[in-house]
Amino acid sequence: MKITALSFFTIILASISISQVAPLPILLPAPGNAPYSAVNPDDPNDVESGNGSFEIATADVPESSPSLVCAPQYITGRLLGIICKGSDWHIWTDCTDGYRYKGGPFSGFYRAQIICPEGYASIRGGASDH
Repeated sequence: MKITALSFFTIILASISISQVAPLPILLPAPGNAPYSAVNPDDPNDVESGNGSFEIATADVPESSPSLVCAPQYITGRLLGIICKGSDWHIWTDCTDGYRYKGGPFSGFYRAQIICPEGYASIRGGASDH
């Protein structure tokens, strides 16, 4: 029986079970800068800003307590904005680079926004006090 290269690899692959194959790692780009800012609508001099922290985005949505009251968030390209009132809350957004960026914390009434790194868009987001 003549064994061709194709039949040789077919025999080898058939002998390897799926459980023996390690999953491929997910390759993400390096996280970028995601600036955030917030202004108190009752006091325009009360402004906070910085560069957002990051983590790998997951399907889980950060939880919030009933004491955090927010208007619906809005998304426009790279930017996610939201207006909330609460204690020790953060704005967050998942960006198309695979990272979740978070800004804050804020305590009180703020109109906040966070911007995904250049070249990436905001997919979803909101506010959380946990």
